[in-house]
This record gives sequence, C-alpha cells and structure tokens, in this order.
Amino acid sequence: SSGINAEWPLRPGEPRTAMPLDENNNESYRWLRSVGNDWQFDIEDLHPKQITRLYKRFDTFDLDCDGKMEIDEILYWPDRMRQLVNATDEQVDKMRAACYTFFTN
Repeated sequence: SSGINAEWPLRPGEPRTAMPLDENNNESYRWLRSVGNDWQFDIEDLHPKQITRLYKRFDTFDLDCDGKMEIDEILYWPDRMRQLVNATDEQVDKMRAACYTFFTN
C-alpha cells in the first residue's frame, strides 16, 4: 500500500482527523464561492438514513475493513466497472489512471 488514504469522516459527534475542505483546498468549493454560494457540507446536517447509506457504501469499498480507503482499494474500483458494465481492458485502464490522478493529486 502506498500510504495514501481517503478516510471517511468519523461518525457524527466524534472528533475529526481529516483536514476540512474549503475554497482554499477544493476546486468545487472554490467554484461555489466564485458564483456567490456559501454552502458548506456538514455531516451533522445529514439525515441518519443518509449517513447509514454512506457508511454502507464506504464499507463496500474498504476491502480490508480497516476504516481507511487506501489507493490500492480505490484502484480496484475500475475492475468492478468491468463486472458491472462489461467494460473493456482499455476502459478499465483509463478509469484506473483517472482514479489514480484524482486521488493522488
């Protein structure tokens, strides 16, 4: 494993260890601010059913169930694409490269 991980925020009320996202470190928030929108994600504002659903999705991708999603687990997603939509080797390779670029840059 590369040591790069994308940890899901802890459950509501638990201390956060991840850096908060804002217009200084996230392109989506930068765009929102540029069009005058000050919306900010807050896990405390989510409906409990949505939180449960998000954790279930995270658990699906956290292959070794350690509570952290590492780059090797992320790079497995394109292989699931092959299974789900009968993607070609070339499509899987392109998706793997895109995932690597997105999550490591």
